[in-house]
Amino acid sequence: MKERYFKYTTLSFVLINIWTTFAIFKYFLIDPGPLALLNIGGFFILNILTANGIGILLILLRVSLYIKNKNNHFKNNFFYIFTGIFNLNLLVIWIVTIIYGILILNLDTLPYIIGNLLIATFVFIDIYLYKEKKKNNNEKNIPA
Repeated sequence: MKERYFKYTTLSFVLINIWTTFAIFKYFLIDPGPLALLNIGGFFILNILTANGIGILLILLRVSLYIKNKNNHFKNNFFYIFTGIFNLNLLVIWIVTIIYGILILNLDTLPYIIGNLLIATFVFIDIYLYKEKKKNNNEKNIPA
């Protein structure tokens, strides 16, 4: 089971590096002009909104499946792990650009930053720290 987590984590890092390379080349290949930064900024914001939306959807799906079935089949899913790593990546990019003064931290963007942080934290705690209690073979699931 651990090998699958590490395999999916490695594949996620490879895909995120491809995404980052695409974003860098997209930035350098844009014609300089007044709308050049709007184009790359729109790409970044679109990725943040997509990552937050997919992350919320996957967490709600994970919680509802856990409540319904009490099993962790969704925990070792590639998209679940990728979403956590991608949200963490976007959070790091956002923090670095705020520190360097490229972006300005204001109250309009704060919910998205907190969303990236909460989704990444939830996924990592769920995958790597949360251990489900194993049932004894003597215990049976008898409905009340």
